[in-house]
Amino acid sequence: MRSFLSTSLNPETALSFIHTVSNDMEKVLFVVEADTRLQTAPFAPLSHMSYFPGENEVLFMLGAVFRIEKVDRDGDVWMVKLVLCTQDDEEMKQLMDHMKKDIGEGEATFYSLGHLLLYMGEYEKAETCIQRRFVELSQNDPEEARCYHLRGEIANAKGDYTLALEHHNRSLTLYLHTLAPDHTNIGYSYNSIGGVYAKMGDNESALQNYEKALSIWLKCYGENYESVAGIYNNMGNIYMNENKFDLAITNYTRSLEIKKKVLPANHPRVGQSYMNIGSVYYQKGEYDMALSNYEKSLRIMTNSLPPTHPSIANTYRGIGLVHEATNKNQLALEYFQKAATISSHSLLSTHQDVVTSEDDIRRIKAKLKYVE
Repeated sequence: MRSFLSTSLNPETALSFIHTVSNDMEKVLFVVEADTRLQTAPFAPLSHMSYFPGENEVLFMLGAVFRIEKVDRDGDVWMVKLVLCTQDDEEMKQLMDHMKKDIGEGEATFYSLGHLLLYMGEYEKAETCIQRRFVELSQNDPEEARCYHLRGEIANAKGDYTLALEHHNRSLTLYLHTLAPDHTNIGYSYNSIGGVYAKMGDNESALQNYEKALSIWLKCYGENYESVAGIYNNMGNIYMNENKFDLAITNYTRSLEIKKKVLPANHPRVGQSYMNIGSVYYQKGEYDMALSNYEKSLRIMTNSLPPTHPSIANTYRGIGLVHEATNKNQLALEYFQKAATISSHSLLSTHQDVVTSEDDIRRIKAKLKYVE
């Protein structure tokens, strides 16, 4: 927080302020969870010195850091669950600073909220925000291309690849009409289009788009840049799909080394690299190495993402697969069930990850029944 934050122990007090907001503004209620046992708590109750003791005011100091746990909508009010980070949680502060650069620190808009919700794995809410942002834009607004790009990312995350390509191509067309051909935003479009083709199984088209993006970013940024790391990671995904495991692990490792230089140690994208490396070792049958990397991924993911984020589900599934491969079927079932719980929360019932989780559980239950 860049200023002092006044809160109340009485929800009705906060709601009374919300109801005074004009209809042309969004209503947001922050629900804060803070440990009162902290030795150096960055907050203090003010009821004993307030002119309005019935408000039960608690004041949080300048610079307090909160983790967003959940965003919901209750009627016309946005409900944002915040958890106070401890003062010595330096890694979380570093992660927050990086995410602010990633998402943007300017004026809060439906675009920035949609970007945040996508980051949190809340895809339906993210789509709602972007649709509302489109309504606000004037004709030929420069932000239109950026909004189509974000809609493409949301559709891709939801598994609607045809719609994702439609949005990304629309965004790319707008960028090509308004920007220089080597502008970094055009690189982002090529990278995202490549990602959709990869999920559709069109590896050749995916690599073509990744190479276009890589050429732009190497020219603009050089080697040690987060987006370049992302391209190497994506190329690793292609080689993984083609069972070229040595090439896959080379690209994943190259990506991880760059990320470790330019990202906080607990950034989710670092966790994703460990997840991907673990998947290569799993496919090669090197289960100890696979489990080691999956567990590194899980530690990072659970400390930096909301508990219902799909990336955590993917990591649980990876650990479950290792336990299944080593005949620890009861453990495998526990991790498959954790993955299924998260997937069913954040994805449509027809999404491939949800279907896969259900298949995993059926398969492992059949094995357990056979053993009995």
